[in-house]
Amino acid sequence: MKKAITLVAGLTLFASCTPKEETKTETNRTMITHDIHSFAEPNKVAIKHIDLDLTVDFEKKVIAGTAILLIENKTGGVS
Repeated sequence: MKKAITLVAGLTLFASCTPKEETKTETNRTMITHDIHSFAEPNKVAIKHIDLDLTVDFEKKVIAGTAILLIENKTGGVS
């Protein structure tokens, strides 16, 4: 009985997490014009690639590294 309940719960969770085809299509059509959580302007610039190099020191509890970004300027101005 417990296995049946677990199976039903798992399938319900899986089904609720899978987006519907209409949702995917609608999301693709929507253009982001304003990010209310930052000052980002995705209509002016876009990050095309991130090269992330991290080192983790577990004893000191420190993560250090570099990130190199390839940025596309969509306005046609000087980068």
